[in-house]
Amino acid sequence: MSERTTVVRMSDLAPRRAELGNEGTRVGAPSNDAGPPGILFDTVAPELAEQLLRYPEPGVALFVVGPRGVIGHSWSATTDDYRTVCLGRHSFCNFSLTENMFVSLRHLLLVVGRRIDPWRARVIDLSTEWGFSDEAGRQHRSVAFERLAVLGVPGHWIYAFETGGPLPWNPKSFMPYDTLPPRAYQSANSDERARVRRPRAVESSQVTSFPGPVSFTSRELVAPGEAPVGALVVRGPTGAARLPVGLRALERGVLVGRDPRCGRLGFTLPDSVSRVHALVLALDGEVFIADTGSSNGVWESGHAVRIAPMLSGGVFHLGADAEVQWTAAH
Repeated sequence: MSERTTVVRMSDLAPRRAELGNEGTRVGAPSNDAGPPGILFDTVAPELAEQLLRYPEPGVALFVVGPRGVIGHSWSATTDDYRTVCLGRHSFCNFSLTENMFVSLRHLLLVVGRRIDPWRARVIDLSTEWGFSDEAGRQHRSVAFERLAVLGVPGHWIYAFETGGPLPWNPKSFMPYDTLPPRAYQSANSDERARVRRPRAVESSQVTSFPGPVSFTSRELVAPGEAPVGALVVRGPTGAARLPVGLRALERGVLVGRDPRCGRLGFTLPDSVSRVHALVLALDGEVFIADTGSSNGVWESGHAVRIAPMLSGGVFHLGADAEVQWTAAH
């Protein structure tokens, strides 16, 4: 993990792997039983304020809160390097929410960086059963935001804030949640993407919803009328597949792993590859690979990486028995 990312977990999450063994995903209801996000926020606001003020530099702080209080938080600097934080029930996620069996093993990926213009962060659902919701109960698969966002997964609320300025709420208020800057939610399909701009109102936060990642076998790997911008090559001990990919799919992300939500390749990836191992994603015109909390890691030239650019022809290993490679179209 980059030294410019901090992840703080509560002590009750420490013995998680031995107790639960990382069994498969349970399918649950899309409702959030953690309670209304405003009431929960007002309860923990003093604790969130204390932690948030520890990060005076520009960045994004993410707090995971459940019915019993703050589970933990992360902070990632917004610099020219991208950073990720993974949330799920698996023990290798940054936030391992073992107490809620309706959260997928690998549920969400937060991507933070200065260059995600015009935003500072994206939250991407890893093609789970229900995705995640906003504070009004609307379901999402991927959102980009600036300033702040309030998002829910089963049993938990996630409060994300940009750092480097004053607290975004009034800590003296009896109901601090009501003093947060308003959130403006909007949908942005691929045709609207170019028209999305940073809002002019300083006191608002724009949260824009996008489609979620695609699978190996999705017809959306290359949209109708679109030319591939390259190919993703996946190799395992028993075979290899070359998948032409278009820009729209890359901007959504392409899931890599053994789980059916990642699609089928025509051969079987080894067990050393996690069910959802990585996400290949275009950010500001470059192709990146991000580890999504895999058991055996994503490796480049012998070094484990959380997120790294995929230069054309470069090879990344998924554990020791499989690899992925991006080849740009000429």
